[in-house]
Amino acid sequence: MNKKIIGGIVIIILIGLAIAPVSSASTVTVHLDKKTNSGNVTYTTDSYIVFEKNTSSNQNRANMTFNYMRLMFQNSSFKESLVLNSSGNDMRYQEMRYLIAQNSSMNITDINVSVEMKYVNVSSNEFIVYYNSSLQFNITNIFHGNKANMTWRGFDMNENMSTAGNYSYQKTYISHFNNMNYSVFEKSLNTWTRTYNVSANDTMFSYDAGDTVNTYMNNTVLGIDIHYVSDPSYNIIVPGHAYANGNYIVLGNQNAANNSDMYIAAGVGAIAIVSLAGIAVIRKKNKN
Repeated sequence: MNKKIIGGIVIIILIGLAIAPVSSASTVTVHLDKKTNSGNVTYTTDSYIVFEKNTSSNQNRANMTFNYMRLMFQNSSFKESLVLNSSGNDMRYQEMRYLIAQNSSMNITDINVSVEMKYVNVSSNEFIVYYNSSLQFNITNIFHGNKANMTWRGFDMNENMSTAGNYSYQKTYISHFNNMNYSVFEKSLNTWTRTYNVSANDTMFSYDAGDTVNTYMNNTVLGIDIHYVSDPSYNIIVPGHAYANGNYIVLGNQNAANNSDMYIAAGVGAIAIVSLAGIAVIRKKNKN
Protein backbone atom coordinates (compact mmCIF):
# COMPACT_ATOMS: atom_id res chain seq x y z
CA MET A 1 0.00 0.00 0.00
CA ASN A 2 1.15 3.55 -0.72
CA LYS A 3 3.19 4.98 2.19
CA LYS A 4 1.17 8.21 2.14
CA ILE A 5 -2.04 6.22 2.56
CA ILE A 6 -0.61 4.23 5.49
CA GLY A 7 0.62 7.44 7.10
CA GLY A 8 -2.83 8.98 6.72
CA ILE A 9 -4.45 5.97 8.36
CA VAL A 10 -2.05 6.17 11.29
CA ILE A 11 -2.78 9.88 11.78
CA ILE A 12 -6.55 9.37 11.72
CA ILE A 13 -6.44 6.56 14.27
CA LEU A 14 -4.00 8.31 16.57
CA ILE A 15 -6.15 11.45 16.59
CA GLY A 16 -9.30 9.44 17.24
CA LEU A 17 -7.79 7.49 20.12
CA ALA A 18 -5.51 10.02 21.72
CA ILE A 19 -8.33 12.50 22.36
CA ALA A 20 -10.48 9.89 24.10
CA PRO A 21 -9.97 10.32 27.87
CA VAL A 22 -11.51 7.00 28.84
CA SER A 23 -13.30 4.18 27.06
CA SER A 24 -16.97 3.36 26.66
CA ALA A 25 -18.84 1.97 29.70
CA SER A 26 -15.83 2.45 31.96
CA THR A 27 -16.29 2.24 35.73
CA VAL A 28 -13.90 2.86 38.59
CA THR A 29 -14.71 1.79 42.15
CA VAL A 30 -12.62 2.65 45.20
CA HIS A 31 -13.39 1.26 48.68
CA LEU A 32 -11.62 3.20 51.43
CA ASP A 33 -10.99 1.62 54.86
CA LYS A 34 -9.71 3.77 57.72
CA LYS A 35 -9.12 0.75 59.99
CA THR A 36 -6.57 -0.77 57.60
CA ASN A 37 -5.44 2.62 56.28
CA SER A 38 -5.93 1.36 52.74
CA GLY A 39 -8.04 1.55 49.62
CA ASN A 40 -9.13 -1.24 47.28
CA VAL A 41 -9.24 -0.02 43.69
CA THR A 42 -10.88 -1.60 40.62
CA TYR A 43 -10.79 -0.08 37.13
CA THR A 44 -12.79 -1.79 34.38
CA THR A 45 -13.00 -0.55 30.81
CA ASP A 46 -14.82 -1.76 27.71
CA SER A 47 -13.68 0.05 24.58
CA TYR A 48 -14.54 -0.34 20.97
CA ILE A 49 -13.92 1.29 17.63
CA VAL A 50 -16.15 0.82 14.62
CA PHE A 51 -14.43 0.85 11.21
CA GLU A 52 -16.72 1.39 8.24
CA LYS A 53 -16.28 1.96 4.51
CA ASN A 54 -17.19 5.46 3.45
CA THR A 55 -19.79 5.02 0.71
CA SER A 56 -19.25 8.48 -0.78
CA SER A 57 -15.53 7.98 -1.38
CA ASN A 58 -13.67 6.36 -4.25
CA GLN A 59 -14.55 2.67 -3.92
CA ASN A 60 -11.16 1.36 -5.05
CA ARG A 61 -9.42 3.50 -2.45
CA ALA A 62 -12.03 2.59 0.18
CA ASN A 63 -11.63 -1.14 -0.47
CA MET A 64 -7.85 -0.96 -0.35
CA THR A 65 -7.78 1.01 2.91
CA PHE A 66 -10.53 -0.99 4.57
CA ASN A 67 -8.98 -4.36 3.68
CA TYR A 68 -5.62 -3.22 5.01
CA MET A 69 -7.15 -2.14 8.32
CA ARG A 70 -9.19 -5.34 8.59
CA LEU A 71 -6.13 -7.53 8.02
CA MET A 72 -4.03 -5.61 10.51
CA PHE A 73 -6.50 -5.79 13.40
CA GLN A 74 -7.70 -9.29 12.57
CA ASN A 75 -4.16 -10.57 13.13
CA SER A 76 -3.64 -8.72 16.41
CA SER A 77 -6.38 -10.20 18.62
CA PHE A 78 -5.17 -11.44 22.02
CA LYS A 79 -6.16 -12.06 25.63
CA GLU A 80 -3.82 -11.85 28.59
CA SER A 81 -3.71 -11.66 32.40
CA LEU A 82 -0.66 -10.58 34.33
CA VAL A 83 0.54 -9.34 37.71
CA LEU A 84 2.79 -6.29 37.82
CA ASN A 85 5.24 -6.16 40.71
CA SER A 86 8.75 -5.05 41.56
CA SER A 87 10.37 -8.25 40.28
CA GLY A 88 12.21 -7.78 37.02
CA ASN A 89 12.03 -4.00 37.46
CA ASP A 90 8.83 -3.87 35.41
CA MET A 91 8.53 -0.35 33.96
CA ARG A 92 4.72 -0.48 34.06
CA TYR A 93 4.81 -1.27 37.78
CA GLN A 94 7.30 1.51 38.39
CA GLU A 95 5.11 3.97 36.51
CA MET A 96 2.04 2.92 38.51
CA ARG A 97 3.96 3.36 41.78
CA TYR A 98 5.06 6.81 40.67
CA LEU A 99 1.56 7.86 39.57
CA ILE A 100 -0.01 6.68 42.83
CA ALA A 101 2.63 7.61 45.36
CA GLN A 102 4.14 10.83 44.05
CA ASN A 103 4.34 13.57 46.68
CA SER A 104 2.93 11.26 49.37
CA SER A 105 3.74 8.23 51.53
CA MET A 106 1.19 6.01 49.76
CA ASN A 107 2.24 2.68 48.31
CA ILE A 108 0.67 0.01 46.11
CA THR A 109 0.88 -3.77 46.29
CA ASP A 110 0.76 -6.24 43.37
CA ILE A 111 -1.25 -4.93 40.43
CA ASN A 112 -3.54 -7.43 38.72
CA VAL A 113 -4.16 -6.66 35.08
CA SER A 114 -6.21 -8.32 32.37
CA VAL A 115 -6.19 -7.11 28.79
CA GLU A 116 -8.14 -8.32 25.79
CA MET A 117 -8.21 -7.10 22.22
CA LYS A 118 -10.72 -8.78 19.93
CA TYR A 119 -11.58 -8.31 16.29
CA VAL A 120 -15.22 -8.93 15.31
CA ASN A 121 -16.38 -9.06 11.72
CA VAL A 122 -19.76 -7.38 11.20
CA SER A 123 -20.08 -7.32 7.40
CA SER A 124 -18.05 -6.82 4.25
CA ASN A 125 -18.23 -3.07 4.92
CA GLU A 126 -17.76 -2.92 8.70
CA PHE A 127 -15.79 -4.44 11.58
CA ILE A 128 -15.33 -3.66 15.27
CA VAL A 129 -12.24 -3.85 17.46
CA TYR A 130 -12.93 -4.40 21.18
CA TYR A 131 -10.30 -3.54 23.73
CA ASN A 132 -11.28 -4.54 27.28
CA SER A 133 -9.19 -4.38 30.42
CA SER A 134 -9.33 -4.45 34.21
CA LEU A 135 -6.90 -3.13 36.76
CA GLN A 136 -6.98 -4.04 40.46
CA PHE A 137 -4.65 -3.05 43.28
CA ASN A 138 -4.52 -1.93 46.93
CA ILE A 139 -3.20 1.38 48.19
CA THR A 140 -1.72 1.63 51.69
CA ASN A 141 -1.02 4.71 53.84
CA ILE A 142 -3.82 6.54 52.08
CA PHE A 143 -5.15 8.14 55.30
CA HIS A 144 -3.52 10.93 57.28
CA GLY A 145 -5.63 11.32 60.37
CA ASN A 146 -9.21 11.51 59.09
CA LYS A 147 -8.24 12.63 55.57
CA ALA A 148 -7.87 10.25 52.60
CA ASN A 149 -5.49 11.43 49.88
CA MET A 150 -7.25 11.07 46.51
CA THR A 151 -4.86 13.14 44.37
CA TRP A 152 -3.96 10.01 42.34
CA ARG A 153 -7.49 9.21 41.13
CA GLY A 154 -7.14 10.76 37.65
CA PHE A 155 -3.90 9.10 36.56
CA ASP A 156 -2.90 8.51 32.94
CA MET A 157 -0.97 5.29 32.32
CA ASN A 158 1.46 5.76 29.44
CA GLU A 159 3.13 2.34 29.46
CA ASN A 160 1.41 -0.25 27.26
CA MET A 161 -0.28 -2.81 29.54
CA SER A 162 -0.16 -5.57 26.96
CA THR A 163 2.89 -7.77 26.45
CA ALA A 164 1.20 -10.15 24.02
CA GLY A 165 2.07 -10.13 20.35
CA ASN A 166 5.13 -8.99 18.51
CA TYR A 167 3.54 -6.77 15.92
CA SER A 168 5.47 -3.79 14.64
CA TYR A 169 2.34 -1.63 14.89
CA GLN A 170 1.32 -2.78 18.37
CA LYS A 171 2.82 0.13 20.26
CA THR A 172 1.76 2.62 17.63
CA TYR A 173 -1.89 1.63 17.79
CA ILE A 174 -2.59 -0.16 21.06
CA SER A 175 -0.70 2.23 23.32
CA HIS A 176 -2.81 5.06 21.91
CA PHE A 177 -5.90 2.91 22.32
CA ASN A 178 -5.49 3.72 25.98
CA ASN A 179 -7.93 2.30 28.53
CA MET A 180 -5.64 3.51 31.29
CA ASN A 181 -6.21 7.25 30.86
CA TYR A 182 -8.43 8.54 33.67
CA SER A 183 -7.46 12.22 33.57
CA VAL A 184 -11.13 13.18 33.11
CA PHE A 185 -11.61 12.44 36.84
CA GLU A 186 -9.19 15.12 38.03
CA LYS A 187 -12.22 17.33 38.63
CA SER A 188 -12.42 18.54 42.26
CA LEU A 189 -14.20 16.10 44.58
CA ASN A 190 -16.32 19.00 45.85
CA THR A 191 -18.17 18.90 42.52
CA TRP A 192 -18.86 15.14 42.69
CA THR A 193 -22.27 13.83 43.81
CA ARG A 194 -22.27 12.89 47.50
CA THR A 195 -24.77 10.28 48.72
CA TYR A 196 -25.07 8.93 52.24
CA ASN A 197 -26.62 5.44 52.48
CA VAL A 198 -28.34 5.10 55.87
CA SER A 199 -28.86 1.31 55.75
CA ALA A 200 -25.27 0.58 54.69
CA ASN A 201 -23.87 3.46 56.77
CA ASP A 202 -21.48 4.56 54.06
CA THR A 203 -20.91 7.62 51.88
CA MET A 204 -20.46 7.42 48.12
CA PHE A 205 -18.88 10.08 45.95
CA SER A 206 -19.74 9.57 42.29
CA TYR A 207 -18.94 11.32 39.05
CA ASP A 208 -20.40 10.43 35.65
CA ALA A 209 -18.49 12.20 32.89
CA GLY A 210 -21.18 11.37 30.33
CA ASP A 211 -20.30 11.17 26.63
CA THR A 212 -17.02 13.01 27.01
CA VAL A 213 -16.00 12.01 23.50
CA ASN A 214 -18.38 11.13 20.71
CA THR A 215 -16.13 10.91 17.66
CA TYR A 216 -17.35 10.41 14.13
CA MET A 217 -14.53 10.53 11.60
CA ASN A 218 -15.68 10.58 7.99
CA ASN A 219 -12.76 10.47 5.60
CA THR A 220 -13.59 10.36 1.90
CA VAL A 221 -9.93 10.53 0.84
CA LEU A 222 -8.95 7.28 2.58
CA GLY A 223 -12.43 5.81 2.31
CA ILE A 224 -13.04 4.81 5.96
CA ASP A 225 -15.17 6.14 8.82
CA ILE A 226 -14.23 5.67 12.46
CA HIS A 227 -16.67 5.87 15.36
CA TYR A 228 -15.60 6.11 18.99
CA VAL A 229 -17.68 6.84 22.14
CA SER A 230 -16.57 7.45 25.73
CA ASP A 231 -18.84 7.18 28.79
CA PRO A 232 -16.81 6.91 32.03
CA SER A 233 -18.05 6.89 35.64
CA TYR A 234 -16.31 6.74 39.02
CA ASN A 235 -17.45 5.75 42.54
CA ILE A 236 -15.59 6.24 45.82
CA ILE A 237 -17.17 4.46 48.80
CA VAL A 238 -16.28 5.30 52.41
CA PRO A 239 -17.71 3.70 55.60
CA GLY A 240 -19.76 6.09 57.73
CA HIS A 241 -20.15 9.80 57.13
CA ALA A 242 -17.61 11.62 54.96
CA TYR A 243 -17.33 14.78 52.91
CA ALA A 244 -15.10 16.11 50.14
CA ASN A 245 -12.44 18.75 50.49
CA GLY A 246 -10.71 19.41 47.16
CA ASN A 247 -8.56 16.34 46.43
CA TYR A 248 -9.25 14.80 49.83
CA ILE A 249 -12.09 12.91 51.48
CA VAL A 250 -12.58 13.72 55.16
CA LEU A 251 -14.22 11.26 57.55
CA GLY A 252 -17.03 12.63 59.69
CA ASN A 253 -20.19 14.63 59.10
CA GLN A 254 -19.51 18.08 57.72
CA ASN A 255 -22.98 19.29 58.75
CA ALA A 256 -22.33 18.14 62.29
CA ALA A 257 -19.03 20.00 62.23
CA ASN A 258 -20.79 23.12 60.98
CA ASN A 259 -23.47 22.75 63.67
CA SER A 260 -20.74 22.41 66.27
CA ASP A 261 -19.23 25.68 65.05
CA MET A 262 -22.67 27.27 65.32
CA TYR A 263 -23.07 26.01 68.89
CA ILE A 264 -19.64 27.39 69.80
CA ALA A 265 -20.48 30.74 68.24
CA ALA A 266 -23.83 30.77 70.02
CA GLY A 267 -22.11 29.94 73.30
CA VAL A 268 -19.59 32.73 72.87
CA GLY A 269 -22.41 35.11 71.99
CA ALA A 270 -24.38 34.07 75.08
CA ILE A 271 -21.34 34.61 77.31
CA ALA A 272 -20.80 38.04 75.78
CA ILE A 273 -24.45 38.97 76.36
CA VAL A 274 -24.35 37.78 79.97
CA SER A 275 -21.10 39.66 80.53
CA LEU A 276 -22.50 42.86 79.09
CA ALA A 277 -25.65 42.47 81.16
CA GLY A 278 -23.51 42.00 84.27
CA ILE A 279 -21.50 45.12 83.48
CA ALA A 280 -24.72 47.09 83.01
CA VAL A 281 -26.06 45.92 86.39
CA ILE A 282 -22.79 46.86 88.14
CA ARG A 283 -22.81 50.31 86.58
CA LYS A 284 -26.43 50.82 87.68
CA LYS A 285 -25.56 49.90 91.27
CA ASN A 286 -22.63 52.28 91.25
CA LYS A 287 -24.86 55.12 90.10
CA ASN A 288 -27.23 54.42 92.98
